[in-house]
Amino acid sequence: MAEWKKVIVSGSRAELQDASGSFSGSFEGDGSGLTNVPASGVIGLSLDQIATTNVTASVSEGADSFKLVSGSETPFKIGNDGVMTGTGSGLINLKATETDLQQTLTANQTVGGVTDGDSFAAGTDVEDLLRQILITYIQPSLSGLRMQLNGSNNDTTPREPGNAFNINTASFSAAVDNPNGDFPFSSSFTSSGALISDVKVYFGDDVLGSSNPLGIGNTYEYDRSSPGNITFRVNAKDNEANTITTTKTVTFLYPYFYYKSTSPITTAGMIDAIENGDATKVVASSTGTLSIPYNVSAEYLAVAYPSTSTTKTVYYVTANDNGVITAVFNAVDTQNVDSPDSYWSGVSYKIHTSKNAITNSNPTIQLKNS
Repeated sequence: MAEWKKVIVSGSRAELQDASGSFSGSFEGDGSGLTNVPASGVIGLSLDQIATTNVTASVSEGADSFKLVSGSETPFKIGNDGVMTGTGSGLINLKATETDLQQTLTANQTVGGVTDGDSFAAGTDVEDLLRQILITYIQPSLSGLRMQLNGSNNDTTPREPGNAFNINTASFSAAVDNPNGDFPFSSSFTSSGALISDVKVYFGDDVLGSSNPLGIGNTYEYDRSSPGNITFRVNAKDNEANTITTTKTVTFLYPYFYYKSTSPITTAGMIDAIENGDATKVVASSTGTLSIPYNVSAEYLAVAYPSTSTTKTVYYVTANDNGVITAVFNAVDTQNVDSPDSYWSGVSYKIHTSKNAITNSNPTIQLKNS
């Protein structure tokens, strides 16, 4: 039903009055003046859809809240759960933590931290995947273990059996892992090889720092009655529960001795020189070459080393010569010797004594394995 107006003309005056009626047929024109036309009155209009000849974009209250259709393909849609589906080929500024694999992926070569054959399940975070491909994980580390007594470092160079030392602190350094920058944690201390029972101390689950002086609870005396090693160890864990370690080993050795005199030296005279502290003591491994500083000439020489060592031959080394000087030494004698410091006693030693004074000018004397 259309609304009509009738025109009443009286003289020079015209007046519009309401009228009613109906019209059937069609209008022609641009329709620019039409108002209040309902959507249902427009043929082919769909308010939930934008469309061209082949492409439509639509919204609904169903599973696909928004959907873009091109021909028989659906290149993009948003479900009612807010999940977007599409190729994503033109997307930028995505956060790696908000993306994941859509299907299982198996590596076919070794790259970074990925080994040939490693698998990544569907749903694996893409950032995790890229980190493993591009970054080789480096564990945190422990180093520089020092055995201390009241804050002072103990001398952990080789020493004689019986020459004990005390400790109450294990001090060590730690470094972070890469690329996460995490320190290790959950550290513990152990020692083995000493006369006392093995010591074990758990420091707790705390995260370590770059410097870690950690008390071991008591003061412990460390010693051995014979040559060998005492090993100190600190363990900790990384974020993947792998154990990392730093160690310190203290070696105990019977020393070797040398003695020089302007008078001939007998075996008994060499034993007295050792036990009275007149002979020079060197705490070093006697299994290889033993070097003896000999900075004067025309002196007799005696050398003693543990019988457990390989038998030695005496050499002299000068700037112009290098030769065996066994001709001026007596046959090797084996005798029991006591430590000048009372650290040990009755240890079998092999003793070299020279028959004559060594006249080479300032030679270096060496005992090498025969």
